[in-house]
Amino acid sequence: MKLDLVTFHCTSITMERHGFIFDEQSFRTSGGDLKDGVHSVYRPYETDGQQYVLRLATHWSAKEPSRLCVVVVCSVREKAAPLPGPEVDWESVERTLQAAFRGEVQLKCNAHFMYPKAEYDAVMPLPLRDDNWKSMPFDEVTGLRLRKKEGDREAYNVILELTRDSWHMSVNYAWRAPFEHETPLAIMKAGAEIAERFVLARSAEQTQ
Repeated sequence: MKLDLVTFHCTSITMERHGFIFDEQSFRTSGGDLKDGVHSVYRPYETDGQQYVLRLATHWSAKEPSRLCVVVVCSVREKAAPLPGPEVDWESVERTLQAAFRGEVQLKCNAHFMYPKAEYDAVMPLPLRDDNWKSMPFDEVTGLRLRKKEGDREAYNVILELTRDSWHMSVNYAWRAPFEHETPLAIMKAGAEIAERFVLARSAEQTQ
């Protein structure tokens, strides 16, 4: 689960499985780490010289033992930044993931991307300005929330924001499929494919 985020202009990705029904005994027998309340552990890693940190969080209550929430977050880590919680080994992380994400799963996903403004334009001409807004308590619109629908269902939504030197995007989407070894990478690529629809690479002449 050592995702290389930077290659995809990604700064973090979150995969959540909420309140699913599971067998507590089978989970523990499979090696899953289960504690009452919200429990987070961390695992730093590095790919191609870039440091990252993986956060694995479980939310379980002994009062409702058949339901479990699991959250996995991979994010870029600043050099020498301390871990915000206890560190665990990869074996512990893998055992918990295998126990929690067994078979077909439905995940709520959120990925953050950042594209340099000097190299990319957005499909929406931000910032937005209008002389008719003079009476409004703002001067310009620097961010938008955009939604794609498939029939009555939301396929994904994107928050696009322009900062001084970058385009920032938060992509929210769902994933439903059997969870396998390559699934986290496939989920990240799916988010990146959505993000790429909202930016246009500048030509060499434009970047000069």
